Amino acid sequence: MKRPIKPSSAPPPTEQEAALPPLPKLRITLYAVVLLCGLLSGFLFGRVTAPRSSRPGTPPRHDGATPARSGPWGELERTPITIAAPAESLPIQSLEAGGTMRWFFKYMTPSGMARLMETLSVPASLREQLLNPAIVSTVTNGLVITPPCDLLFSLGAEARTPLYRLLAAFPETEAEIFYFPSVYLEEKLRDSGLSPETLSRFKKLSCTDRDFVVFTGLPCLLPTIPTYEEKVRLVKVLTRQQTMLLRLHVTSDSDINALAAYWGKACWTTDVKAILESLGRVPGGAYIDVIELLPPLPTSLLYTFPIPENPLNGPLPTRDCHWTSFNFFREPPDDRYSDPAYVHDRLKLDYYPAISDPRFGDVVTFSKPNGDIIHSAVFIADGIVFTKNGYTPLHPWILSTVAALQAEYSFQFAPGQTLKVDYFRNKYY
Repeated sequence: MKRPIKPSSAPPPTEQEAALPPLPKLRITLYAVVLLCGLLSGFLFGRVTAPRSSRPGTPPRHDGATPARSGPWGELERTPITIAAPAESLPIQSLEAGGTMRWFFKYMTPSGMARLMETLSVPASLREQLLNPAIVSTVTNGLVITPPCDLLFSLGAEARTPLYRLLAAFPETEAEIFYFPSVYLEEKLRDSGLSPETLSRFKKLSCTDRDFVVFTGLPCLLPTIPTYEEKVRLVKVLTRQQTMLLRLHVTSDSDINALAAYWGKACWTTDVKAILESLGRVPGGAYIDVIELLPPLPTSLLYTFPIPENPLNGPLPTRDCHWTSFNFFREPPDDRYSDPAYVHDRLKLDYYPAISDPRFGDVVTFSKPNGDIIHSAVFIADGIVFTKNGYTPLHPWILSTVAALQAEYSFQFAPGQTLKVDYFRNKYY
């Protein structure tokens, strides 16, 4: 804490001031009252709005906030929150249309699917049911399986986990799968307002794998729920995502140039430095949400769910993790990053592996052992990333962590195996 600045003694009056007639006593009294009120209001206002500190030099801790590790990003604190899709954007009727699942496996044949199921330890009896010609269709670029809902509800726990890993292995079917960290699922369900019957059916269609509870079969579950309000509650639970608020503490002692060098990338350096300089002049320092330091595109997307786009304006882009990561600094975004082949080419041409500590704006990739990149995100600070974990309107843009994404996207692998994490830095900023 800074030592208070003591007011200096008043200078002697000038000749002009000495020549002025004295104020009447009433006016002196009024001025004194006004001055006293001003001092009291300033004192009270300062007590309400000034940041509190437990000890000198320690930034205030707000409800649920924890400090990040020190680094070039400055003094950060994170507050865990959850967000869910607004009820008016939930496509309840289309989700339950048909009352069955439709799993698309790109570039697969029945024989190839049988071998993959065996590799993933799908039980032989279940393999036989899933490859029944009555529910399997061969299309131009793959295989479509439409399992009956009775089959999903009747599966045992030992068969459900390898089956869900099979679905997670294909981006075209990952939209059917929902992941929940086990540590908070029970609390989330308990506070959801769902009926015991709905909870029981939900658990029948779920499995536990490592630190996650995994669910699929929403088109099968929704038709069994009698009321629309209950269906909305269920889908809101499924779309609820763990994320965080991230705030930067700036004081007069902060190295503004260093902070601006870290947070001000591409063409946004000047704007970021001006904001940080203003915060540094606030007595006692000030906090700013990191969302205010991001480039325009992530600033507009963070904590939101995708808004439907009009197909009359042309082909709709797939705003998935790669579109999100590689458009981080772009304004306007380049929809060619919806094409995985284009992403691969630009990653080779415009980026290089970051061998130093990751920094703001680096692209984080999550790869299979064969080198296939199945997810990407953007590094923010202290292991925190900007990400979109899916391409559907039910997946929002959030802040997460590298560790959480690595655990989530490793679901399709055997226990003990994880995805490879790499950091890539753009050549031009």
